[in-house]
Amino acid sequence: MSVKHKIIKLDSGEEIIALVHFEHWNEPNGYIRVEDSMKIVLMEQSNSILGRSTTTLALTKWLPYTDDIYATIPTSKLVTVVNASSNFIAYYKKIQKEFDDDFTEFNEDEDELSEIEKTYDEKNEDLSALSEVLQDIIKKGKRSLH
Repeated sequence: MSVKHKIIKLDSGEEIIALVHFEHWNEPNGYIRVEDSMKIVLMEQSNSILGRSTTTLALTKWLPYTDDIYATIPTSKLVTVVNASSNFIAYYKKIQKEFDDDFTEFNEDEDELSEIEKTYDEKNEDLSALSEVLQDIIKKGKRSLH
């Protein structure tokens, strides 16, 4: 079966959009695999000046604390799976790209920080070696350096 963008409602009440792989869908203890999953969040905001409320849709990473490409969801946890509209898929791809760009920028900053830490560690090692030499001189009773 092909991979398609789907909106999934879970028995927990969560709704996600993802690329869905259906290979094991019909097995006795079936499951689906989702890729690039994002949680659909509806936020209601009231505006006291206008006297009405508005609903805003947001997408957030569904499982933000993993580097895994796929997440597995047992079919027993699915309430419904529907096709995502083309407009919603376009919005999802835009948000996904923004998350990916932010992650790339974060990794570049992390690489720069690693280089700074490496330089610091090297200089700290040099200072430690110099400190050991000075301690040896002091222990031998030499009080002045020329």
